Amino acid sequence: MIQVINEGFWKGWWVERREDWKQGYLSTLNHPHRDKIIELLKQWDFDSVLELGCNAAPNLVRIKQSFPLVKVGGIDINEDSIEEAKKILPEAELIAGVAEVLPFPDKSYDVILTDATLIYLNWYEIERCIKEIKRVGRKYVLFVEFLTRTNALLENLYSRNYDELLKDFDFKDVKCQKMAKEDWDDEFWQKYGYYITAKI
Repeated sequence: MIQVINEGFWKGWWVERREDWKQGYLSTLNHPHRDKIIELLKQWDFDSVLELGCNAAPNLVRIKQSFPLVKVGGIDINEDSIEEAKKILPEAELIAGVAEVLPFPDKSYDVILTDATLIYLNWYEIERCIKEIKRVGRKYVLFVEFLTRTNALLENLYSRNYDELLKDFDFKDVKCQKMAKEDWDDEFWQKYGYYITAKI
């Protein structure tokens, strides 16, 4: 089990973070790993996607571009990023809040997406979050996260064995695909980054 250190550090950091969210959104909209997210989504039949830790919604914009009829929603701990996301995607269901307490009804979204979000949750938070994903999701999950065969703390970021974790919570058909080097020009993501998919 991961030792919990700096409990609440990331939560406070994200809540208080101030930056130009619109510029951040524009600069990352075409990040290569978002292409892979779209590619993976194309394998499924779905009508809705909820992203946990959606930031200013670059993934949701890409999803709407590729799947115009799909309902999208997102939650992020930073209110400023959510307010910017609402300007970009006024039709989306966007809420400020935390991933481990989701203010959405049971089985309300077909796909639950995370992209560099679960790396900030400690061991106790991740279990609550996975339970909430199981409650709110209907069909599939797609995580873009750090994966290691044993749970590890990597410079205050959490890496987990998602194959075991998701099976422990009765997810089915868990698949873990290593991120390609060209998907993310970052040493940690190239070493630990994975696309994790499963049926709820």
